[in-house]
Amino acid sequence: MVRREAKTADEISWDPANGKIPAEKLENIPQIDAVINLSGASISKIPWTKKYREELRNSRIQATNTLVNAIEKLAKAGKPPKVFISASAYGFYGDRPGEILTEESPAGKGFLPELVAEWETTANRALEVTRTLNIRTSLVLAETGFLSIIWSNAKLFLGSKYGSGKQHWPWIHLDDEVRAIEFLIDSKISGPVNLVAPAETSSDEFVKTVSKLAKRPAWLRVPKFMVRLMGEAGEALILADANVLPTVLQKSGFEWKYSKLEDAVKSLI
Repeated sequence: MVRREAKTADEISWDPANGKIPAEKLENIPQIDAVINLSGASISKIPWTKKYREELRNSRIQATNTLVNAIEKLAKAGKPPKVFISASAYGFYGDRPGEILTEESPAGKGFLPELVAEWETTANRALEVTRTLNIRTSLVLAETGFLSIIWSNAKLFLGSKYGSGKQHWPWIHLDDEVRAIEFLIDSKISGPVNLVAPAETSSDEFVKTVSKLAKRPAWLRVPKFMVRLMGEAGEALILADANVLPTVLQKSGFEWKYSKLEDAVKSLI
């Protein structure tokens, strides 16, 4: 599925912002095994101005709604996909210090939890016609993105404790993110699934681990008031405490390739 003009036979052009998708092209596919929706503007772009909040919401809700409408049309034609996997985020839980959070925990409060809850509600319309999952993804460790920022800071002797440093930062290696999605395609699981590594990691432990591998000290401290200058984004992305457990994956027998933070970071640097 591409937003530009399709260039090859295995591409289908769509316009999620305007709810347009060529259902007839989907109907010509003999069997759609899985629809995987990972659409959504980056939450790491700050500040979250009123305009960017609209983009964060529209990029998620519009794309998901467009796909669900297409899935419903395929079902009416007797050809629903076997499974619909829709992106979600651990931001669903919000700031919950002292709590252990599983897939059964309710949504938190604030802009991000409310957005993620609406996102999941939109995706769950597909439950009437196919197995549907909401993958609540944590911080994905890859060669770019969040880890590269922490790594670059560490190399520049800017490894820092953010606030108290005790807040939990749930994470998952990119390889395990992909492996988990593949695992879920072939499973019988439905509903929300936390895509996180089975390791409780505080932000202080995270920064110290990266700094250790960068052979640098983590000696700075960024107080809460400085992080809060970033607005709600700073609160939600850096200071929020979310001890999220991958209960569904653990019970289903999924095996992580990277369950320890140091091993995950080593593999990427």
